[in-house]
Amino acid sequence: DGPVIDAAAQFPVLHFTDFCPGPLAADGSTAGEDCSRWNRKWQVFRDEILHHIEDYADDAFVNEPILNIFGWPGNGNPYFEQINGFPLPDSPQGFAPFFDADGDGIYEPQFGEYPMVEGVDEIPSQIAWAVANDYCGDLFDDVTSYFGDMNAEVQLTLFSFYCDDNPILNRTVFNRWKIINKHSTGWDSLFMGAFLDWDFECLAGRDEGAGTYPQGQSVFHYLRSIPNPMGTPCDTLLPDTIKKTLISTGFLNHELHKSNVLGLPCTPPPFLKQPFKFLDGTTTSGHLTYGEDGCNPDAPPAQFAFDGNPADPNAWSMASANLPFSDYEILPSVFLGTVQPGEAVTIDMFTAFHRESGADFSQNAQLMYQEIDQIRSQYQAGISTSCSHLDCTGDCVWPGDHNGDSIVNHCDLFPLAVHLNQTGTKRSESPFWHASQAQTWNGQQANGKDLKHADGDGNGRIEIEDFNISENHYRFTLPGHLPSPIVYQAGPELYFTIIGAGMQVDPNHLKAGQTFVIKVWLDAPEELYGLAFELEYDTAYLKPPHAYNTGLGNYPNYTASWSSEYRVENNR
Repeated sequence: DGPVIDAAAQFPVLHFTDFCPGPLAADGSTAGEDCSRWNRKWQVFRDEILHHIEDYADDAFVNEPILNIFGWPGNGNPYFEQINGFPLPDSPQGFAPFFDADGDGIYEPQFGEYPMVEGVDEIPSQIAWAVANDYCGDLFDDVTSYFGDMNAEVQLTLFSFYCDDNPILNRTVFNRWKIINKHSTGWDSLFMGAFLDWDFECLAGRDEGAGTYPQGQSVFHYLRSIPNPMGTPCDTLLPDTIKKTLISTGFLNHELHKSNVLGLPCTPPPFLKQPFKFLDGTTTSGHLTYGEDGCNPDAPPAQFAFDGNPADPNAWSMASANLPFSDYEILPSVFLGTVQPGEAVTIDMFTAFHRESGADFSQNAQLMYQEIDQIRSQYQAGISTSCSHLDCTGDCVWPGDHNGDSIVNHCDLFPLAVHLNQTGTKRSESPFWHASQAQTWNGQQANGKDLKHADGDGNGRIEIEDFNISENHYRFTLPGHLPSPIVYQAGPELYFTIIGAGMQVDPNHLKAGQTFVIKVWLDAPEELYGLAFELEYDTAYLKPPHAYNTGLGNYPNYTASWSSEYRVENNR
């Protein structure tokens, strides 16, 4: 007969989650197909937004529609279903944020409107958006039956800046959480926390430290120098760029309520079964206490875990407390109060890393406190005058578009294979998706593009690892990109055979659930360096195939040939 506690949580480390993709209807329900439809993020880049603004300003008409802008899930977008393949529902709370030129609450990109973050004056270098809900999750349902579903819709907007004159913004990602109550009753006392477990790539993070900066409404992680079962402290194995780095996460529009640490003697892993207590700073022995490991019941209570400077041996920190080698996670929380049905609450957060070239750990720790204050100050000012952009002119490099054809796809692997280990001038800018200034290299690709385009990460050398940048930016296009006309050169054709269960399959008479293999063949000419092609199929009838490469080259008694298999299952 006590208070009813509803909870929703996600613990990635333990692969537990209460959330699934998609929004909720007004009654708190969701359709079954919503999970797969919404299992993605939408993103847009500053260069695309600027191109869109200039395009519309020229003649009050969008002559070069950009998919990331016209497919953006802004409320009422008339192009959303055409581009994304499913309708955008109506919602009084809205969806992804946008610049609403006429103030009617409807996203109309055809009239020059574009994705934008409310309260931020500067157009971010990148904006991403996704939505999830807890209606389908089961994390706590089989653990403690008195935890019910919150019927919460959670919208997340991520945005970041790449500035020529503001290094701290270059190392910061902003997170805006919009939590909507779709329950039939109100939430009396809403808490929200962030379960944080940063790993420094050494022994699964069991030598990390965590702490709190209460004045900055923030928590942070760092690497401790402690003995471990391997016999060698991790800080002696890692480069300075990692072992002297601190990572912070903080709240920007709410005060920090509590910070708690999981993995202490009084907060063992089974304590996950008590999420509400964990958010409120409670331990198995009461409340977190000040000093040592935070678990002494005779010590005064502590609102925040390890709130001292980790570089100060006299301050309360995991470093000075000399906690044993273990895996610790920190959870900062905010108290949001009462939220009525249909009401939304917004939580703005940031994550940043702090490191200055040539500085030791103590100096970087002090830098962290200063930069957290700077981030908060710039946020309060709307980041209006905090970021100047260095715009590229001439033959710009877009990292990942290795062949310079204005789109990132599988063909961008070719320049890496043909020009492997070629070297040239390094780029100073980070390899995120933007127009980057780069000096000319001594050489060209077969299509006439400078070799500098094939250096994805900008380190001055063409390597297979550069394709990681292409994978991160796969299917990204330059603003104003128009598909090139398909030109078929003379040569041997690809051909197909379809088999299933060891026999030929009639593609015109497939049965529901039938699995078959499509073999793609090519009688390869001599000196073939690479091959790129696409298969188009209807996802309403076929599940995504799995590809198997069966080889390229000369074999005894066989002509040089190549084949690839695609295992496919029929949906209907």
